[in-house]
Amino acid sequence: MGLLDSQKRAGIGYFQQGSSTLVPTDVCPISSPRIENTLKLLAGAFDEGALPPTIRAIEAFTDSADEKLLLNVVLEKKHASVAALVDKIRQLVPEAVSVLMHDEEKGPLELFGPGHISYEVAGQ
Repeated sequence: MGLLDSQKRAGIGYFQQGSSTLVPTDVCPISSPRIENTLKLLAGAFDEGALPPTIRAIEAFTDSADEKLLLNVVLEKKHASVAALVDKIRQLVPEAVSVLMHDEEKGPLELFGPGHISYEVAGQ
C-alpha cells in the first residue's frame, strides 16, 4: 500500500499494475494495522498542509511485530532540506526507524536510519 499526493490531494491505495495511477481503497485485507494507520495519518497531514506537495508518493513497510516502519518517500523535486522533512515525518510517525528519500527523476538516494527492518517468518 502506498500514499500518493496526486493533483494536490492525498490518497491511500495501490498503484495500478504497470502505471502510476492510484487505485484508491480504504481497507486492505492483507495490510497490517500499523501500515493502514500510518498511511491514514500521513494522508491527514497532507490534507492539513503539514507535509509539502512536493512529496509524490510514500510506501510503508512494517516489521513482523508490526512495531517498526520503513518508509520510502519519493519527491517530485529535491526538497530544500531533506533532513528537516525527515524530522517532520518522524514527528508524525515516530515508528519510522528508516526513511529513504529520493527524487522522482534523478539524484542520490538519501537514507536516514539503518535501511532495513526485520521480518520473522517461521522462526527465521
